[in-house]
Amino acid sequence: MKMKKFLSLLLAAFICATSALAATDDAYDVRQAKRNIQEAEYHIRRGESYRREADSYLKRAESYQREAANYTRRGDARRADDYYRKADRAMTDYAQKKRSANEADAKAADYLQKASMLLRH
Repeated sequence: MKMKKFLSLLLAAFICATSALAATDDAYDVRQAKRNIQEAEYHIRRGESYRREADSYLKRAESYQREAANYTRRGDARRADDYYRKADRAMTDYAQKKRSANEADAKAADYLQKASMLLRH
C-alpha cells in the first residue's frame, strides 16, 4: 500500500514538474519571441535610416555632377575634376548605405523568422 501511494505521489510530482517546465518553456518562448520581434523592429528602423542616408548621398552626387558639368562648360577643369571626385565619393557612400540597408533588412527577416519558429511550438 505504501509503495502504491509512493508511486502515485511520484507520478503526480512528475506530472506537476513536467507541466511546470512546459509552462516555463512556453513563457520563455513567448518572451524570447517578443525580444526577437523587438530586434527585428530595430533593424527595420536602421534599414530605413540607411535608405534615407543613401538617398541623401545620391542627391549629393547628382548635385556634384551638375556642378562638375557647369565648371567643365566654363573651362575650369581643375574644379570640375574636384566635383567629379566628390560625386564619385558620394556614389561610393550611396552604395555602402544601400548595402547596409539590405543587411539590416536581412537581419530583421532572420529575427522575425526566429520569432515565428518560437511561437509555432
